[in-house]
Amino acid sequence: MTDNRAEPTEYRSTAEQRILLARLLAGEIHEQNFFPLSYAQERLWYLDRAPNSPPYNMLRPAHLIGKLDVLVLQQSINEVVRRQGSLRTTFAAVRGQPVQMVTPTLTVMLPMIDLQDCPAEKREAEVYRLAIAEWQREFNLVRGPLFRATLLRLGPEEHILLLGMRYIISDGWSWEVFIKETGAFYQALVSGTSVSLPKLPLQYADYSSWQREWLQGERLEEQLAYWKEQLRDAPPRLNLPTDWPRPPVQNYSGQWQVRMLPERLVKSLKALSEQEEVTLFMTLLGAFKIVLFQYTDQADILVGTPLAGRNRAELAALIGSFVNILVLRTNLSGNPSFRELLKRMREVIVKAYAHQDLPLGILFKELKIKREPGRSPLFQVFVNMLTFQHEQVEFSDLRVEPLPLPYVEARFDFQLNLQERGDQFQVELVYNHHLFKSERIIRLLEQYQAVLEQVVANPECPIADLPFPADLSHPHFREGQDVSSIELQPVTVRRQPQGSRGPFSGLLPMQTGKSDDHPLFLIPPAGGSSLCYTSLTRYLGSDLPVYGLQAQGLDGKQDLLVQVEAMASSYLELIRSIQPQGPYQLGGWSFGGIVAFEMAQHLQAEGQRVALLALIDSQAPAGEKEPDLDESTYLGLLALGWGMSVEQLASKRERIARLEPVEQLASLVEEATQSGVLPLNVTLEQIRRQLHLLKTNIRAGRRYVPRPYPGAIIGFTASTPAASLAGVEHLGWGAWATQGMTTHTIPGTHFTILREPQVQVLAEKLKHYLCAPKGAGD
Repeated sequence: MTDNRAEPTEYRSTAEQRILLARLLAGEIHEQNFFPLSYAQERLWYLDRAPNSPPYNMLRPAHLIGKLDVLVLQQSINEVVRRQGSLRTTFAAVRGQPVQMVTPTLTVMLPMIDLQDCPAEKREAEVYRLAIAEWQREFNLVRGPLFRATLLRLGPEEHILLLGMRYIISDGWSWEVFIKETGAFYQALVSGTSVSLPKLPLQYADYSSWQREWLQGERLEEQLAYWKEQLRDAPPRLNLPTDWPRPPVQNYSGQWQVRMLPERLVKSLKALSEQEEVTLFMTLLGAFKIVLFQYTDQADILVGTPLAGRNRAELAALIGSFVNILVLRTNLSGNPSFRELLKRMREVIVKAYAHQDLPLGILFKELKIKREPGRSPLFQVFVNMLTFQHEQVEFSDLRVEPLPLPYVEARFDFQLNLQERGDQFQVELVYNHHLFKSERIIRLLEQYQAVLEQVVANPECPIADLPFPADLSHPHFREGQDVSSIELQPVTVRRQPQGSRGPFSGLLPMQTGKSDDHPLFLIPPAGGSSLCYTSLTRYLGSDLPVYGLQAQGLDGKQDLLVQVEAMASSYLELIRSIQPQGPYQLGGWSFGGIVAFEMAQHLQAEGQRVALLALIDSQAPAGEKEPDLDESTYLGLLALGWGMSVEQLASKRERIARLEPVEQLASLVEEATQSGVLPLNVTLEQIRRQLHLLKTNIRAGRRYVPRPYPGAIIGFTASTPAASLAGVEHLGWGAWATQGMTTHTIPGTHFTILREPQVQVLAEKLKHYLCAPKGAGD
């Protein structure tokens, strides 16, 4: 989340606001032990508790070059902590309501990690690894502190300061404040002079109390009335076609592409904006909405844009969470010219800024926005225009430079960042790389510049007449085909174009790769679908073709196979349609590993070479007759596969166990839907089919008797195994591998090994065993 300062607006205080601020500055409403949350904090408080929520952490590394006094730096940081109450803030629930508590004093340490002995060629990678680990490390909202600083020493006069904050106490502007004030204290302490920072007139907790008191009654109702009308009957989503199926639970791992607009085009855009009496932001956003219109064929388009929220001078020097998000809805229907579209943009944005005080959290609550686990609610595209430059910060004789990270969050499908840089204009598109290929994003940016060039040359051109490249209109997946993908993961629904129901396919092309590469075939787990391998496929590299097998009966129209041997034969028939001859590469997670093992047996018996047999946390059948699992265990496995945590399941299992058996599944589905683990459009009949398939496959796996395999096996096991598997070497497969078995331990549990961030480790290990492309040596 970043700050938008592209559209500064004058904040017109009412008499009531001035009175309240006067009371704040006089300290009259500061006499309490705890404070209410601001609306921005409240939204983040509840988001933090949502299922599958990403870490709402901000990490900004700073590169310090020069002679550094570490003790003075630590003292300087603590001076900022003493000055800024938000850095001493923790959160708790009192009588069911969240409150913020500000402790009077807090001293933080500055741990240092020495990387001077790390080889130079590996040092950069280690810095990035530590930075990403720091970003992912959790904060405890109750215990605090909600920020931390770590120092990496690269050399005698080179350090990296990793500064991490929780968004509930900070924002992008806050990081600038923190660095600026730390530098001021450092310079003063080193030189023995007094610090030049002015006294803060109020603290963030004062602001949150004032905001609660100010935004109520008629003022709140007027804001709500506008937004309810503005968003009435808004489309629930923007159906962006994707290169890969949308994961059932939203993933936040992103990448970015950058394009620089030439000076000539920027000057023309500014001239057009001035001529049409709109801001440059309105012009740039209007053109991007044309691209979205071309890409989705939807005329009613919603995007989000951030506001810094610091609309008074007293707030500029505070560290805290001030950002609010506005929803900008524009209708492109009627084939308007770009000039007409700019008029629509101006009307929408001016009115939105006039009603900017309504927090997004209140809007979601009033509109009863339902969250889908696979996408951000209400809008999936975010546009942010940055018009400020980072101030040069002085740390005595130190040079301080921002250090960009190679990893970005993608909280939205697309985030368009716009910023003027010298004579050029930078257009950066952050995207979810589990949905889109980099080639598509590059083409989208090319199309965006092409649209800008065309509307500048002829603003009277109807938007439908603007050319659109054909290769952008043919992605692999469009929203919601009518084929249910049932798996030991949340159910996803995809639709064929034009709503026609297509035939079920047992072979899912997950990544096309290079035509000459040896494909990797991934065998589904007990739930029957290979979409659980979506994240793994992304990290294996775009050159590798990957196919996922889908279980017979997954669509509910075919009989289920009840023996592992029959499943193996069925899958081999499918993969031979892609690759008639070896060498073959097979992999499978959980039950999928058992079937992959049997497929490898068939291939070896036919004289075909199996180049890779990868078993991912798959337990070898014991070969003994065991009693069937009880119904509650099957239900538990089903829920864990959807994405429920062990803790979530434990909290619900006792209540569900008290119900009649016929009611237990329906209750579990209801709980999973309400908590966001399952999509809202999943039917109970789909889940019954999923449970039946799960039971059939687990029973087949327990009946299967392995036999010695005349080849090598590569195993990947979870670092936290199930209690019954503790100490079981190679998960039982070693006895059947006549040419040996190599096993790698992957962080996580059986149900998290294919999820972020563990899947990245798994992919890196697996890459070492994959075949090279043909022509590079088999």
